[in-house]
Amino acid sequence: MSAPEQRPVSGREALRVLIVEDSEDDALLVIDALRSGGFDLFSKRVATAEEMRGALGGSHWDLIISDFRVPGFGALEAFAIYREYELDLPFLIVSGVIGEETAVAAMKTGAHDCVSKNNLARLAPAVRRELRDAESRGERVRAEAALRSAYAELAAIQAQAPVLMLVVDENLRVCQANELAMRFAGSGGESLVGVKPGEAIRCLNSLADPRGCGYSPECATCSFRLAILDTLRTGTRHDNVEKWVPTSLEDGQNLRCLLLSSALMGTDPPKRTLICAADVTELKQAQVELERNHERLLVLNRDLDRKLEELRSALSEKEVLFKEVQHRVKNNLQVISSLLSLQAENVASDAARSILAECRDRVRSMALIHEQLSYSGKMAQVEFAQYIERLAAYLLDSYGAGPEQIRFTAGVAATLTLDQAVPCGLIVQELFSNSLKHAFPGDSRGEIRIEFRRKDGAYHLAYRDNGIGLPPAFDVNQSRSLGMQLVSDLTAQLRGELTYFNSGGAHFNLSFPAREP
Repeated sequence: MSAPEQRPVSGREALRVLIVEDSEDDALLVIDALRSGGFDLFSKRVATAEEMRGALGGSHWDLIISDFRVPGFGALEAFAIYREYELDLPFLIVSGVIGEETAVAAMKTGAHDCVSKNNLARLAPAVRRELRDAESRGERVRAEAALRSAYAELAAIQAQAPVLMLVVDENLRVCQANELAMRFAGSGGESLVGVKPGEAIRCLNSLADPRGCGYSPECATCSFRLAILDTLRTGTRHDNVEKWVPTSLEDGQNLRCLLLSSALMGTDPPKRTLICAADVTELKQAQVELERNHERLLVLNRDLDRKLEELRSALSEKEVLFKEVQHRVKNNLQVISSLLSLQAENVASDAARSILAECRDRVRSMALIHEQLSYSGKMAQVEFAQYIERLAAYLLDSYGAGPEQIRFTAGVAATLTLDQAVPCGLIVQELFSNSLKHAFPGDSRGEIRIEFRRKDGAYHLAYRDNGIGLPPAFDVNQSRSLGMQLVSDLTAQLRGELTYFNSGGAHFNLSFPAREP
């Protein structure tokens, strides 16, 4: 049975050690030797293969120390389990019976050192040395793994990079080429090694001379060749050297625009240069087309500006003409209204004067609409709230009904087109005039209320007074009154619906479809 775990008791160098030993006393001697050597221990003793596997599977250890000969389970069996777990930590054998030949055989199997129980003073230095060696091995393994990872990443970047990549030596010979460069040249990877850069990119100037890249007359001024030579000679980096290269490629495009960069790969000889070249032919062609389209757009914009200016001028003339027409219509209606007033004063019949006054009010209601349009500057849009206020003020004054007699209130929020405002205004005028003439006999006081709203694509007009109400069996369609006949006809003109009833006075509700101003 294994001994209890030995836990650290001081702040010295910490060490987790697994001891394979059947004797607890011998295990304590090993622990004392390590503590005397400056270690602060956390230890566990095992004496069987099962106990060792349990300890290795459940904890992390810095060191394994094994007695060479344990009944039924010795150092060689323990080392086999050590190998089974693929561990890379020091494995030391401590024994009082091991000879030189046995020690050499144990070391050949992979044990890191053998220490005699009769010379445990050598144990701590041996452990320190093996811990340092294990750390060095771990650092080397980690460095190799990091290097392999870096090489793998570099290979992936080189394979997937969207540029042609060539490594060129001091003799301007290609040493390496990435997959895109090989596809660009239409050759296998091996065939590019040893050729010159011009031949690798299938430059026609290079192919024109049997001696290859650098010997054609055009090569002397080739910006690519000059940049690569300068990088090899001085180490200067060149970026984004642009050149249109005549090429011999399978796609039949004999002129390609390449963007080249060159950089020195290290300073120790032999010198090598990394060349990156991007094929930007399609991009340059798109840029040219974009510039052409830009020019077309500028011309189109100029034509559009000219046409817009013409439209503004025409609209301005139309507005001036519209205002003038509205002004003239308003003036003519006012003249007609004045003539009707003069005519009413010169007739003897009360009935005739009443008819002329009603005609005057109807003309005046239409004149107010044109007057409002003339002053507002809006073309065929009538703010009905302002119109109702002005119409009501005119009618109250015309019938001599002051605010102490007739109280008028309104709740109007609507904008009408001209062709709807005129008939709607005439309806309001007829209803208002009818109330002033008939709803409040004598000097009785009263109230008139108008509400006008737009809702769900229709206008809704609610007119009411608190006068004596409508006559019994009143029917607007059968009425002999010219005003009520006008209300009926104008409702039909608006394609609307008119309802009316008595409820503490006369109530009229008018609904008709809205039109966009």
